[in-house]
Amino acid sequence: MKTLWRAVALTAGGRPGMRLCRSLAVPTGRARLLGQLHAPDDPARSPRVLGVDDFSRRA
Repeated sequence: MKTLWRAVALTAGGRPGMRLCRSLAVPTGRARLLGQLHAPDDPARSPRVLGVDDFSRRA
């Protein structure tokens, strides 16, 4: 469902995307669609151990 919302949001935007989802029988709101544009992708696998280099700063 989230992949469909993200694709619609990227293509149509907020209110037009909401109308498109309504015609596809997938109820949603414009805020949810726009929120999908800013939502980070879920990582497939998160790291178990962080090393010192993971926290280094750029000079």
